[in-house]
Amino acid sequence: SGLMSDVFNKLPFKYVDTFVPLLRMQQDTGLLWIGGKGRFKTIQEAITFAKQNPGKVSVTISSPGGIDDAAVGHFADLAGIQLAVVPADSAGERMASIIAGHVDLMYEEVSAVGDMIKSGNIVPLVVLSDARLNTPELKDVPSAGELGLKGWEGMGTFRGFSVKKGTPQAAIDRLKTAFRHVYDSPEYQKWAKENGLDVTPGWMDPEPFGKLWVTDVAIFTKLFEGLGRIK
Repeated sequence: SGLMSDVFNKLPFKYVDTFVPLLRMQQDTGLLWIGGKGRFKTIQEAITFAKQNPGKVSVTISSPGGIDDAAVGHFADLAGIQLAVVPADSAGERMASIIAGHVDLMYEEVSAVGDMIKSGNIVPLVVLSDARLNTPELKDVPSAGELGLKGWEGMGTFRGFSVKKGTPQAAIDRLKTAFRHVYDSPEYQKWAKENGLDVTPGWMDPEPFGKLWVTDVAIFTKLFEGLGRIK
């Protein structure tokens, strides 16, 4: 994303200096999962084992330097544990690894898991947020916040839109109105529910969305410096 490009200085310009936020459409939430036949039954068991065996609990993520890397690193730091990070290119590959028992834990967001929860092949251990998720499948899963591991604002993947600075306000207003019409439509809300994208309220107006940009860049810069991703 543009914000991560600013964190790692991947672009010849600063994204936040070149674009302005239009709106946020979706906010996803990450969890740590285990295979249905995994060796841990609760997140407390996993934390206790990891404290006694540093680096012996593995977790699969998409790639270093992304949202999942930051969330897993933040969790490990707060819990006082060391996790062995195992990157995998796709959600399917990560799920296959966790189900087969090749890794202990998996980071994945609600929208990517789908019906795998109902199958019992993967089991949610902890929601990486300050509060629980109020859904039938996840309402009994503890949150990191209630375990005393705080500070998850803006940590999950968001999906939104921005426009180049200098875009006429009339155009911005028309775009926002059009997107709001889509967001409120029964068709979109049905699709969002079917894909697990209604779990966390998605819509955010430009001003709070812009504040979230600033917060996220600061949080991720600090996290990745701590993880040694930024030298």
